Amino acid sequence: MRTTHRREKVASLLREEISKILLLDVRDPALNFVSVTGVNMSSDLRTAIVYVSIFGNAEQKRKAMAALNRGKGYFRKIIASRVNLKYNPNLIFELDESLEKQAKIDEILTKIKNEERYIKEDSRKSKKK
Repeated sequence: MRTTHRREKVASLLREEISKILLLDVRDPALNFVSVTGVNMSSDLRTAIVYVSIFGNAEQKRKAMAALNRGKGYFRKIIASRVNLKYNPNLIFELDESLEKQAKIDEILTKIKNEERYIKEDSRKSKKK
C-alpha cells in the first residue's frame, strides 16, 4: 500500500490533534501517561490506526487502553470540531511497544558489553600471572 502525501498529512494532523486532546481536554487519570507515537491512515482516509505508548505496568496499560477505546466518540467529536476533513475517521487505538522493546534491546546490549569487558579484563589478569 503506497503512502500518499495526503494520507501522511492527515495522519500528522490527527497525531497532533489527538496529542493535544490527551494533554489539554481529557481528565481521565488513566490517560495521564499516554502519548501518541504515530498514526496510520487507511487509503480511503476513513480509518486511523493510532499508536500509543503508555508508561506504567500491565494493569495501567490495560486501563489506559480501555479508557481510550471508551473515549473514541469523544475524540472523534473534538476532531470533527477542530479539523476540516471530508470524513471523520474511525479511530483504532493500538499499543505501541517499540519503545519498551528498544529499552530491552539496549539493556541486553549493555549486559553483553559489560560481560565482554569483564572477560577481557579477566584474560589480561590471567596472562600476567
